[in-house]
Amino acid sequence: MQAHRLVRPDLVNRRFTAERPNQLWLADLIYIRTWSGWVYVAFVLDAYSRRIVGWQAATHMRTDLPLDALEMALWRQKIKKDADLIHHSDRGSQYVWVGADSDPRIVGE
Repeated sequence: MQAHRLVRPDLVNRRFTAERPNQLWLADLIYIRTWSGWVYVAFVLDAYSRRIVGWQAATHMRTDLPLDALEMALWRQKIKKDADLIHHSDRGSQYVWVGADSDPRIVGE
């Protein structure tokens, strides 16, 4: 059985601005070479304040890395299920996962 990737439409259309906090979050992942190997850092940036609201570092680039950063942002900002919030990423493989519609980490508390 082949898994189908859930790909959401682009709601931002390259307009990376917001009129209030927690309206638009931008997610990305960077990697840095160190003496002992690669370190990967996923972060979530609030487009209004331009502050990082969630982050996670690891020695792997699996899906749980950006999910942990998103979970931290949801917890730190106290986001509720009915929040009017867009979480935008470049749709890299780490940001697309089977079961995203039912994953409680992406809908807040």
